Amino acid sequence: MAEFKLGRIKFVWQGPWTTGTSYVVDDVVSNGGQSYVCVKNHTASPAFVTDLDNIPTYWNLVAGGTNWTGDWQTGTYYNEGDQAKYGGIVYVCIEAHTSAATIADGLELDQSKWEAFAASVEWRSDWAISTRYRVNDLVTYGGYTYVCNTAHTSAATIADGLELDQSKWDTFNAGIIYRGEFAGSTRYRINDVVKYGASTWICTTSHTSTASFVDSNWDIFIEGLQFETNWDVSTEYQVGDVVVYGGYSYIAKQNNVGQNPVTGTAYWDVYTTGFNFRSDWDSVTDYKVGDVVRLGGYTYIATADSTNQIPPDISYWERLNSGVRFRDIAQSYTGVSGSTLTGAGINATFDITRESTAYAITVNAGGSGYDIGDTIKILGTDVGGLSPVNDIVITVDAETSNVITAITHTGYSSSWTASIEYILGDLVFWGASTYICVQAHTSGAGNRPDADTVAQYWNVYYAGYEASILTTEADTYYYGLHGPTR
Repeated sequence: MAEFKLGRIKFVWQGPWTTGTSYVVDDVVSNGGQSYVCVKNHTASPAFVTDLDNIPTYWNLVAGGTNWTGDWQTGTYYNEGDQAKYGGIVYVCIEAHTSAATIADGLELDQSKWEAFAASVEWRSDWAISTRYRVNDLVTYGGYTYVCNTAHTSAATIADGLELDQSKWDTFNAGIIYRGEFAGSTRYRINDVVKYGASTWICTTSHTSTASFVDSNWDIFIEGLQFETNWDVSTEYQVGDVVVYGGYSYIAKQNNVGQNPVTGTAYWDVYTTGFNFRSDWDSVTDYKVGDVVRLGGYTYIATADSTNQIPPDISYWERLNSGVRFRDIAQSYTGVSGSTLTGAGINATFDITRESTAYAITVNAGGSGYDIGDTIKILGTDVGGLSPVNDIVITVDAETSNVITAITHTGYSSSWTASIEYILGDLVFWGASTYICVQAHTSGAGNRPDADTVAQYWNVYYAGYEASILTTEADTYYYGLHGPTR
């Protein structure tokens, strides 16, 4: 075993090693955080490592250590034991060298000449283009925080984004970032949240948006409702939009354009049912499901969209309410003559209008031989009704030289008229009774209320007095098992 006599040790501290200095045996210097003792006289070369690696060596290690140099720099000579911070990691140099000349090459160019001394993270704020990132650099991008696992220079364009180097980042923390209303030509990143339509959406695929919202790039984050008034074929609707169509309201369950709420069941659900009163039905109006129309005395609700499909067509309509409508078609008769009931006058004629079961009569020709109080009868059959129930009795109220100048009259007119389109719920007055239409038809002699003995078109709504039914000589009236018969 070797013996050392301490009294013979004569180390001389020379401070940091310096190139070009003459060193002698037992000189002690520091270099890269370590202490060395000179074992052979020499003049220092430009690099300490040259003297250290000389054969035989000029220096022996006395004490190990490190030397803090701060952030790693380009074009810098690093000695063994030098410490440098690079990204989130502190490295210690294990082989002397001159560092890379560019940031783009970075410490990674000499990675084998360094060992990690302490690991942490380096906060770099928001990810940016054309930036040199190092292992353990920490950035935010969209709703995520990422930590760099492979040193690299980031993409040159926002359009490429962090995704171009996705494999060089690990997720450090997943979160969301609200980006406001969806907009076209915008770079969206995973976990970006936007408002589109009534709902908020979260980005599932990084992309640059087009003018149109692409569903496959997003998931619904929070559903909402947004009222959009009446449905329009050219409007772009989003999930949660509520529209009115006819008497119903619908809610969109997929983004869509031009999908009819009634037929596009994959895109819409019925939100509420209701009525949309559209007044009287007409042939040129486009009706929608839920529209309510009046036709005659009935109201109908549309069960399918239609144009010129008249109720009660069951393919398009359903009866909502039954009602009645008194149907009166004014009719005029010119130069009608009658028979004298009292007096001796002759040749008087009259202009007659029947409307709402009432007659309006004016003198057409005054005739001759009439006195005040004379009476004239005009048969109901001559003015579109029945006799005797619709007969008119005219009384002379004034005359000049026995020519009629003023009259009064009594009598009630029928309202049924031939060649008219009658529909369900129409009421007419025929004879002394009121009838209701039970099947739409065009009126004619064969389906007149009194001729419709099987009640195919008309039913009695209100019966008049019995005597009015006796219209023809030899008519009889009796009650039997099946009601009154004549």
